Order: sequence, then structure tokens, then C-alpha cells
Amino acid sequence: MADSSRHRLTPAEHDERRQAAAARRDRIDAALVELGLDAEHLATMRPFFDEHGALTQIPMQRAKRLVLLDLLSQRFLPGQLYSEGRVNLLLGQFNSDWAALRRYLVDEDFLDRRDGFYWRTGGTFDIDDDDR
Repeated sequence: MADSSRHRLTPAEHDERRQAAAARRDRIDAALVELGLDAEHLATMRPFFDEHGALTQIPMQRAKRLVLLDLLSQRFLPGQLYSEGRVNLLLGQFNSDWAALRRYLVDEDFLDRRDGFYWRTGGTFDIDDDDR
């Protein structure tokens, strides 16, 4: 017996949901671009962030996780030392599991550590034409 209490969406409701999803996608994309993510990786990273640029989950697939780690590594200036507390604070701006993010960054050679200090050892960075 069919459940007559089920509500089917009207075409207008479908359109409204599609528009809401598109608006959410645009807000996430804007947040990711503001964080420095290039257009090439927006679709890859979109499922892992919210509209405010907060990381909602760490990608399980290594290739996607490497894109994330590259983005995170850009928060660290090459040649600068960071205390563990400062690393935790910077990564905590993205996700409450800053320890996992820190561990991934070290394991994948984006950061290195010694004696309680960390420094950037990998990841991409922009080269300004004026600096050449």
C-alpha cells in the first residue's frame, strides 16, 4: 500500500532547492578562493568545506588530501619557525582536529619538525614578477 502522506516536490520547490544548492556552492567557492585555492581544485575541495571556509572533514583519498595539505601549507611562510602551539592555532582555524592536520602535513613533507618547532618544507607558492 502506498503512503499517501508522502509529499512530492512541486517544480517550484525543485527550482528553489536547486537555487539554494547553487548559492551554497558559490559561497563555498568564494571562501575557498579567499583561502588561496586555485580554480582548478575548487570542485575537488568543495565537499570538504563549509560556506565559512571551515574544513568539515579531511579527505580520505590521498590525492584529495594532498590538495588540502598544499592549501594548508600556504598558511606557513617559508624560512620561518613556528612553535607547536602556533601551528595548532593556525590549523585550528580550519578544523578542530588540528593534531591530525599537523601530522598529515609532517608525514607528507609539507612541514618538518624538530625540538618542538615546525617549518614549511613543501607546498606551492606564488612568485611575484617583482621578486625575480
